[in-house]
Amino acid sequence: MTFNENKLQETYVERNAISLYFLYNDSTGNGVNKTSGDAITMKFDAGKPNTISIIKGIEGSFYPENLLEKDETLYNLDGFLIRNDRPKFTTVFPIRPKL
Repeated sequence: MTFNENKLQETYVERNAISLYFLYNDSTGNGVNKTSGDAITMKFDAGKPNTISIIKGIEGSFYPENLLEKDETLYNLDGFLIRNDRPKFTTVFPIRPKL
């Protein structure tokens, strides 16, 4: 992972990497894009995904909004759990003074 001023800039995931991306037009849901591959690189701009690159072994599906159940948690990745007690960024990645 790469950070700039405490904001995620880029992340690289390998081995059975999966991207589950909820698409929106303004604030209206447009569907879900589920893509997997041997590795995934995600680049962010202002904290939002800007580029998602899938590398080798690519498989993907798009589920249009009108075919989705209304409970978005049904589309979470296996084993994914949103936690309210997650640690603060600076606890996990302490800010080091510049030399």
